[in-house]
Amino acid sequence: MHSPLLLTALSWVDLAIFCEVQRVRARGRALGKDAPWGAYIGEGEVDEILGDLLEIGPFRVEAETSDRLRGLLEEREDALDLARAEAGGDDPLTKLERAFGLNRHDVQLLLLALAPEVNARYLRLFAYLQDDLGAQHLTPALALRLLTDERAERLDLSARLAPDAPLLAGGLLALAPTDRPTPLPARPVTVAPRIARWLLQGEAWDPDLEPWATLTDPADAHPARAAVAHAVDGLLKAIPSAAGSPVIRLTARSRRDVLEAARHLALNIGAPLLTADLGAAARLGIPAEPLARPIAREARLQGAVCLVVGAPEADPLGDPLAPLLVATEGSGQPLVVHGENGVDTRPLSQGRRHLKLDLPGMALSERSSAWTEAIASLRRRAGRSKKVKEALAALDADVLARRFRYSPGQIAQVIDAATDRAAVAGRPWPSADDVFAACAETFLPDPGPLAERAEVRRGWADLILPVDTRAMLIEMVSQVERREEVLEALGASRVRHGERGTKALFSGPPGTGKTLAAEVLAHALGYPLFRVDLSSIVSKYVGETEKHLSRLFVATEESPCVLLFDEADALFGKRAEVKGAQDRFANLEVSYLLQRLESFDGVAILTTNLKRNVDEAFLRRFTFVVDFPFPERAQREEIWRRVLPEAYPLEKGLSIEDLAAEFKLAGANIWNVAVAASVAAAGSSGKAITRDLLRHAVRREYEKLGREVQALRPAMLAGGSSEALEDPSKQQRGRAGRTKRQAISAAEARRRRQGSASEESAGG
Repeated sequence: MHSPLLLTALSWVDLAIFCEVQRVRARGRALGKDAPWGAYIGEGEVDEILGDLLEIGPFRVEAETSDRLRGLLEEREDALDLARAEAGGDDPLTKLERAFGLNRHDVQLLLLALAPEVNARYLRLFAYLQDDLGAQHLTPALALRLLTDERAERLDLSARLAPDAPLLAGGLLALAPTDRPTPLPARPVTVAPRIARWLLQGEAWDPDLEPWATLTDPADAHPARAAVAHAVDGLLKAIPSAAGSPVIRLTARSRRDVLEAARHLALNIGAPLLTADLGAAARLGIPAEPLARPIAREARLQGAVCLVVGAPEADPLGDPLAPLLVATEGSGQPLVVHGENGVDTRPLSQGRRHLKLDLPGMALSERSSAWTEAIASLRRRAGRSKKVKEALAALDADVLARRFRYSPGQIAQVIDAATDRAAVAGRPWPSADDVFAACAETFLPDPGPLAERAEVRRGWADLILPVDTRAMLIEMVSQVERREEVLEALGASRVRHGERGTKALFSGPPGTGKTLAAEVLAHALGYPLFRVDLSSIVSKYVGETEKHLSRLFVATEESPCVLLFDEADALFGKRAEVKGAQDRFANLEVSYLLQRLESFDGVAILTTNLKRNVDEAFLRRFTFVVDFPFPERAQREEIWRRVLPEAYPLEKGLSIEDLAAEFKLAGANIWNVAVAASVAAAGSSGKAITRDLLRHAVRREYEKLGREVQALRPAMLAGGSSEALEDPSKQQRGRAGRTKRQAISAAEARRRRQGSASEESAGG
């Protein structure tokens, strides 16, 4: 339903057009039947349209009518002022005037551009008034004619349609592009669709900003923790009330701290919070620069504090945030930017305050208190049910606080997600497993194409390792859980950036369990596992690899996850002697990785088959360097027991002990042999793994590894082919003989070449 103020304002538009129609008729310049193209807008059609729009009877051109029309316009303007006063500031048109600092002429120009959105028949009147049937649009020249008869006043009013004036700079009106060069006064003037919907439909929020922007009431959010509130309150004291729209750059350990601080800032100012995620917009294919005006316009309409997160990095061609900084100048509310991306933008906004605030991280004790309160609330809601209490008994607030760096608001979301998981499973209340699963799933990082999530299913029972290696992995879990507690006891002044992170290098022969160990660690911590996609990370363009790695580390640093670099020596190789530009840029990539890995605050695991291929400078950066040795006989026996399915047993005469003793295979190779032999057994009549099936599977695995078949002993797998069961000593003698013959042939060839050369020399 339209507001009374808007209806009164549109009646002024109708009367202004009516007055101009009468002046055109008086001058005899209306589009008539003698139009060269044979089409015209007749007087009857004009009278019909005006009759629909106005309650005034048709005027005829007489000398005294101009004074009467002028008086009617003044009456409508007085009625508009009265309706504005009665609206009390809550009307959409009044809010628009106040938000963008519009004067009376700005509002009149806006209403003229809005008229075709109310009734398309205004376009016919615009063509009639411009004596051009093809000009069915409002132009600056026509708009100024409708506002005043005086030429000097029109020149003054033309400044209201300048690019830096509120109407165009604020994105309320736009001069539409044309197919051919057109003078500025003849350019079509259109109203922004968002403004038209705001005035005519009362649209509360711009749907074009979905899903990468949100408008929230900070009073509905969880209160900010004491440390963040204290930091923001100190910042507010440094901003005088007449500071206009300062630019505030917030740096923090995580985005959730920034959101918490921005909400507290908006709450103290008494304004809503508009959060624009430029990173999400970029993933939708929307560049940052064209978003500046819609974001700034919506922030002004809502009177909101604007928070920008996920801003892309600046490059030599420009800063993506620069247009937004220009568009929000003079908005009256702060512009809050997360991170340090961007160049120095002070020259873009002279006199505008630029402030920076480093937010304190959430202490372990604060998280523990928040988890304790959340668990207690969950138990109270569960009532006296003994079964529910037993299900929640495994929840430990200290363990949850150490593993998951969540704010109180995020903890509440985790509890809601756990409750939903239980409801889907048909249980009225969540269990401890539901809570841990919700902790891992609710706030997953978004590394994009740079890493893919790997499934985490296997635990400690699936990992067969030497005692010392397993002990180091258990110590690694303790490091992740207890490291922050120790660092807080040391004090922030003694802790470097990146010390909270846990970085490990797993090295060893292929198939010894390095990748499986990363999965087991993620399972033990309750973290999701992300495997880095090297094909998306590495780029042939200089500097792009470093940018990809930076985005990857930023996306996963504050999220509870394990980041796995499989075959890491492809990225973390040794720096080489600089012999060309290619070596120089390759060394730059390694140097950047050294720096960024050291400052990484998350959990990162790197695996390699050859530790010597990794640059030695990385070793100091690792919290753990774990060697995965080739499995001994006892470990191979345990692996065989776990991978052989009970449905397909070994035939009589074959034992797992003999398999482990005879075949020196790594765990992954044993798995391949067991699966291949079991598949063959599944297709046999006896459903058992026979010597022949096992022999065939082992031979295929050895051939794949490029090894000799000398480990297949006749005593173990009798009945194989003569080549497969050939005595190892005979194989060795055969290889030596072939090598000797090759050496003799090479020597004979050299002798003959030398002889030929001597004969040619003597002959010459």
